Parts: sequence; C-alpha cells; structure tokens
Amino acid sequence: MSFSVEVTRSDPAPTQPDAVLGVDLGVKSLAVLSTGDVIPNPKHLEVALG
Repeated sequence: MSFSVEVTRSDPAPTQPDAVLGVDLGVKSLAVLSTGDVIPNPKHLEVALG
C-alpha cells in the first residue's frame, strides 16, 4: 500500500539570510557545528534497553 500527501507550507523568512552554519553529523556526538558547539548524542537505544 502507498499514499501521497500534498502539504502547503508557509515557512518564515530567515532572520539572518547571509548567515552560514556548517553541521557535521557523527556517532559519538549527534552533531558538531562550525561554531564549535557540540550537540550530544541522546543515545535513545541505550535508554530504551534499560
């Protein structure tokens, strides 16, 4: 079975259209931003397994 959905979106305009941010997705950390910020991996599987 398959289906299709059409959605009309109205995304807000970016507040800083010339700003650029690099994102590196990883395993140890979920993401590392070009600003140096690290987004930790939430490790949902380990939490769910208990």
